[in-house]
Amino acid sequence: MPGTPHSTTPELAARLNVHLNTAKRLIRRGYFPNAFRLTAQGPWRIPESDIVAWIDRRKAATHTKG
Repeated sequence: MPGTPHSTTPELAARLNVHLNTAKRLIRRGYFPNAFRLTAQGPWRIPESDIVAWIDRRKAATHTKG
């Protein structure tokens, strides 16, 4: 995905204000469906579009509760 902005797992954790392990768990559970690794054990890369979509879903869920 050249040309598309991506974040690393630590950047994702900081942006979502969650622990690093929580960010990794969210990735493993498929909340960021376009996240990828360049190598099998390499760091995750999370597309900006996935992050924005996740934040938007969270905001929508929060607004419908109350």
